[in-house]
Amino acid sequence: MKKLEARHYKAIYYLSQPNHGGLTMEEIAKECGVSRKSLYEWKKSELFQRELKKEIRRTVGDRIPEVIDAMFREAIENGSGKHAELLLKTYGDMLTDKIEVEVDQTVNDKREVRDAEALQRKADELLRRFNKDERKEDDAQD
Repeated sequence: MKKLEARHYKAIYYLSQPNHGGLTMEEIAKECGVSRKSLYEWKKSELFQRELKKEIRRTVGDRIPEVIDAMFREAIENGSGKHAELLLKTYGDMLTDKIEVEVDQTVNDKREVRDAEALQRKADELLRRFNKDERKEDDAQD
């Protein structure tokens, strides 16, 4: 495949949607005016795959605010440490990925305690900011 046509982009649109936009592969092929086999052949094309991935990134990108909101709720309501960590990393590089190096176990244990304490401080700060913002919103509504 050297060039994508309108029917390819139509297939890319459906394939990039959650649950393929509610269509089966057979239905997508019919919408594009091709056989299901052709659709599967297109999916093997590097050009088709590259465009499909771009469209998936655009589709997912539109939902990022919803994802961040869900992570925030999970972190606050259920005390999920992993959700809090991911939220802090996403929210503003407040945490960095830990680089593990093989060293004495005592050093690792102390480092993990410091990392956990730092995470707790940052989570507490984020919670304080959130509560402060909520109080401002409540005051503004009164």
